[in-house]
Order: sequence, then C-alpha cells, then structure tokens
Amino acid sequence: MHISDRARVVRTDDFILGDKYLKEIYKNLYGRLGDVVKSRQDHGAIIEIGSGPGLVKLFVKGVITTDIDAAVSPDLCVDAAYLPFPDGSITGILMKDSLHHLPDVERFLNEAQRVLIDDGIIAIIDPYWGFLARFVYKYLHQEKYDASFPTWSFDSSSPWDSNQALSFLILRRDRDKLDRQWPIFEVEEHCPLLGPSFLLSGGVSRRTFIPGSWLKRVFEWENRRGKWLDPFRFEYLYCLRKRLVTTR
Repeated sequence: MHISDRARVVRTDDFILGDKYLKEIYKNLYGRLGDVVKSRQDHGAIIEIGSGPGLVKLFVKGVITTDIDAAVSPDLCVDAAYLPFPDGSITGILMKDSLHHLPDVERFLNEAQRVLIDDGIIAIIDPYWGFLARFVYKYLHQEKYDASFPTWSFDSSSPWDSNQALSFLILRRDRDKLDRQWPIFEVEEHCPLLGPSFLLSGGVSRRTFIPGSWLKRVFEWENRRGKWLDPFRFEYLYCLRKRLVTTR
C-alpha cells in the first residue's frame, strides 16, 4: 500500500465524519442496512462487500469489512466473485453503493448463494432509477450509468469502474433472468432513499459549499415526506433473501 493511498483513505474518512450532512446520511443508510440484518446477528457472520474506509463499524455492530482494495485496510481483502468463506457460513451481506462496482455480478450471486445460510440475506443500497436520479447519474455524475448495456458484466481495470444502472437492470429490465437463474433468492423491495439534498451537497467527491448543518435539516425533512418525493430520490434499498430449503 502506498502512503499516499492510505492518506487519501484517512482524509475521506475524516471528511465524511467531519461534515454534519455526510455523517448523517451515512448513519441513516447504514442504519437501514443494519435494521434488515439485526435479527440475524446471532446466527452467523455478517460481512460488508466494498467497505471502503469501514464506516459501517460506527453504525452496525459486529460487521466484518471486506474490500478488493487493500489500501482501505479492510478486515479481509476479498474479491466478491471469489468469497473465501465456507458454504452456509454467512448470515448477512451488506452492500452500500458497491453492487454496481462488481464487474461480474453473476459470479457474485453464485458465491453469495453458496456462502449464505438458509434465510440469509443480501441487503443492498444502490443507485436508484427515478426521474431525477437517471438524469444526474447519466449526465452529471463521474461514474457511468448505462441502462441499455446488454449484460450485467463489464470490463474493469479499477475498483471504481461501474455501471450505476445495474440494480435497474437486475430488478426491472431483466427481472425474469434473476428469477430464472437464481430462484433460491426471494426479492424484497423496500424503498427509494436520499432526496434532492444529495444533489445540492455534491456528494463526497464534489462537495459544494452549502453548509452541512443546513443540508442535514433538508435531509431530515426529506425523510418525513411520503411517496410523492420518490421520483426525486437517488438510492434504493432492496434485499435478496435466500429461501429456506425444505427436505421431505
């Protein structure tokens, strides 16, 4: 690991925690993922794929952090397409904005199916495909959003390569493929998250000068709104639950 890489990770970590708005959205989003798996914490290990600087540990107890980039110092340096865990040993897999970075999501789903216990769950927060999100991700965001891409896989030379339309492809355009090839998974769609405050903030990489304290109040207001605000949200929470295998 280069010293500059480690310094970059530390700066990102400190920047998020030092900004009232960014810290609040990380707390909220990780809290929602934690709520999905909290009833399973006594039944096996819970891991996060693509943990980055490991902020999950501040908001969800007992999570094993994994990342393909050793520079972020995860608990385990792991390629999500080749999970180093025994069959049926994992009770929950958390993924916050990491699924769309996997260049071979089909291989990951096969691995997740293998390592999860029966009734184990993959809890995912990934880019949404609502009206505003599609426009911003496609034309204003530094990562690619390609809803017409023919497959769920893409060439990758960096952990930051991605297709932010991946969850749309899986849940909407190609849902029949998901149900046909992975019938072991039951899909649970929860809700869109994170409204226009995210656009106003510029996110982590392009943070604007709008004060975090003000954006935090906007974010809290957004969270009290109903479904009418959903077309203007940026993230989506859903789960893939491994069905119970019954034997006669």
